[in-house]
Amino acid sequence: MAFFEEIGKHITQAGQGVAQQTKNLTDTARLSAAVSEKEKQIQKLYTQIGQAYYERWDGETDVPESEKMEQIRTLQAEIDQCKKDMNQIKGVRECPNCHAEVKEGNRFCNYCGAKL
Repeated sequence: MAFFEEIGKHITQAGQGVAQQTKNLTDTARLSAAVSEKEKQIQKLYTQIGQAYYERWDGETDVPESEKMEQIRTLQAEIDQCKKDMNQIKGVRECPNCHAEVKEGNRFCNYCGAKL
């Protein structure tokens, strides 16, 4: 009987070891996900800070980041032109009220009802 008791102890210890490893993996995955989520939140806040800084910028050239600000302004103008070109190809225009895409030739916006 001592033989079977000894085997039982080893099986119990092995099971406990596996359970602890499983718990450790689960806890590590949970904490890793929490870290990742918090890092995303930080990046979002950095972006909001940068955007607020950019929006307060008034074209001054003595600002340390003025060159980057000009690049943003240029890229935004290029994006706006691309969007206009895409809308022309698709045969739509932007509603001045709600900014929804409205089929060219419509007299009213399908989304907000504004007169075009």
